[in-house]
Amino acid sequence: MLAEQNIISHQEAGTILQELKKVDQLAYADPSLQVYLPYEAALIKEIGSVGGKMHTGRSRNDMDNTTNRMYLRNQLLKIIESIIQLRNVIQEKAPENLQTVMVVYTHRKEAQPVTLAHYLMAIDESLTKSLGRYIELYARIDQCPLGAGASGGTSWPLNRQRVAQLLGFNGLVANTIKGTAVWDHIAKFASDNAIYMSDLSRLASEIQLWSTDEYNSVELDNSFAGISSMMPQKKNPDALERTRKAAAITTGQLMAVLTSLNSIEYQHSGVRVMLEPKSLDTVLAATHAMRGG
Repeated sequence: MLAEQNIISHQEAGTILQELKKVDQLAYADPSLQVYLPYEAALIKEIGSVGGKMHTGRSRNDMDNTTNRMYLRNQLLKIIESIIQLRNVIQEKAPENLQTVMVVYTHRKEAQPVTLAHYLMAIDESLTKSLGRYIELYARIDQCPLGAGASGGTSWPLNRQRVAQLLGFNGLVANTIKGTAVWDHIAKFASDNAIYMSDLSRLASEIQLWSTDEYNSVELDNSFAGISSMMPQKKNPDALERTRKAAAITTGQLMAVLTSLNSIEYQHSGVRVMLEPKSLDTVLAATHAMRGG
């Protein structure tokens, strides 16, 4: 984009792009280079001062927000895919159990007879709502803030639309202050995770209840259970409990994000809490476990 806008020469752009491949390899071997300023320093060491022109019209503020969005966009697609796969499993199981009679409970007391198919489709409908929230979130995240600079933009004649296109974004965060200050997409991601995982945790909790000796309604496959080290006859519902634990982690993340936003002004700030990769990994792992591996 810088070359297309005649901000740097095409020769300079070519030199930078060619050497970026080499610095990428160095960064794979040396994690200290995976932060922008050391990475840029390594580039300048390789090709001289022309390497610093890569930074033209950019700030760490708009770059951080852009790379965060790119990471979250990819993670969100994985979560969306995993929920679709979970729904597929449920929708396959439901027709197989149209005549499987079971008890539906209210207040943990026996209420009415239903079928397992009826119960499974209730879960599926809940998953549909979560899937819709995640899909709506994708449009919010899929906006490029590059060009916002530190917060007030830049006097360089950047083509922000071209940068967004090159990075695979569908649109722009138009206002430059919002480009570096906005965090509502992070809060919504945390919220969507907490809501989705609360539903998944309720399903895990119910199955765990059904698997107790008192209910004795289901038996977990050995691959989803652990054996007591002291009582080998005892099968523990490890996979279900990890799903319930994952729900607690996502709820904690939501509280951390909201609390961090409540303590700062509407500006770029290092106080803001980012979604921890571990919390996103737990969502994927729990969904994977609940669909049966």
